[in-house]
Amino acid sequence: MSIIALKGIPPSWSMKTVIEKTVKTINGNFEALTLQTTKQGRICYLRLSERLDPLFIVAKINRTQFGKVKLRASKLDGLPNLPHNIKPKGIPLKKRKALRIPKESTPEELLLTGTNEILLEMQSKYTGLYNVSNRTGHRLLDNIARILIDRLKNIIDTVSDVDTSYKLTRQYRKIHPHFADFQLILSTLHEIEDQDGKPRTQLNRQEFSRPNIKPHVLDNIPYDRVKEICAKYINTISKKLTDHVNNLNTDIGDESNPEEVAQKRVREALKSIAPFIPTIMNQVVLKNFVPEKLTAYRIRVYGEPFLPPKHIIVEFLRRFRARKPIRCHRSYNLVRCKVPLESANLLMEADGSVVGGATIYFRLAKATFYKMPDSIRTEIMTAFGRQDQVRLPEPMAVDDEEEWNEDW
Repeated sequence: MSIIALKGIPPSWSMKTVIEKTVKTINGNFEALTLQTTKQGRICYLRLSERLDPLFIVAKINRTQFGKVKLRASKLDGLPNLPHNIKPKGIPLKKRKALRIPKESTPEELLLTGTNEILLEMQSKYTGLYNVSNRTGHRLLDNIARILIDRLKNIIDTVSDVDTSYKLTRQYRKIHPHFADFQLILSTLHEIEDQDGKPRTQLNRQEFSRPNIKPHVLDNIPYDRVKEICAKYINTISKKLTDHVNNLNTDIGDESNPEEVAQKRVREALKSIAPFIPTIMNQVVLKNFVPEKLTAYRIRVYGEPFLPPKHIIVEFLRRFRARKPIRCHRSYNLVRCKVPLESANLLMEADGSVVGGATIYFRLAKATFYKMPDSIRTEIMTAFGRQDQVRLPEPMAVDDEEEWNEDW
């Protein structure tokens, strides 16, 4: 990575301001390392991505007027003398999305994200896949993951413009269309059953991909049932606790030491609030242990073989009062949204609708998904022969909260 120095920074500018002012001009990934005040004025050091030409960026900054400010940029031949405790600042997520500046990833990170996204899509569409795989000790999804890894690695090795997971998943579907997924699942399952000497399972495609909308549940228990169970045990615990408090010995004898006297006075205070114990227990449990009932489902909306244009899909989702539609930046054909509980059944009836020339599938975002074991993730992180990549990243979240909080 190259480092450039920006001089002529106004006193009112912070590092954040420098980033916001220069991000359009640089139009690529960079981070501000530090902002220093010297005898020559204020200097900000920027570390540019390896994909950016530092001389081109320097020339571009030098011929750009930033409002009333004229910055002077220069490329450094070596590392500047920086403090040890610097905290680099990158481009804010909103600004990155607005300017379509992709987050840079190593080939290993691309392979991991792409594999994860396609596995999620397959499990989302084929709602029975997780349970069938679970019956094989997840050998089914393990083997499918390895097939995807080989396919995606070949794309990364042979196709030049796949520097983001979004582009990688799009390229994958050009080569391996969605309609081939069911056959991939079936053939992989039959191979496992043949090895085990078991009869081949025949899957009904329609049943295997049936969308599932349940009433609001907590760990597979309906919400109303959770409240009912809590109320039952609150009453039992409250009665036991009240009886225990009422039976406490509060008699202070002549021979009681100061510690015993203090203890029995505390017991007297407890007895005075005994009548209120059931009310206190009820408030504490319902407030802290029973989550509030959700008012909306999080929905994953997939398009096959592509996602229709924004205005078409957003207009279609309005029929179901969908809120906050968000285009996923990791998978090319995925939109996320929130749908009121009362609209969920109507939405699922529209599953498989053709919108703008694409078939649309709706699935609950909150579901049980397979997670790649460390052995497969290690295979991914060493797939390109770089042993320094063997450190495993944290398992990927199914849904990024930042995506849920950002409008499309």
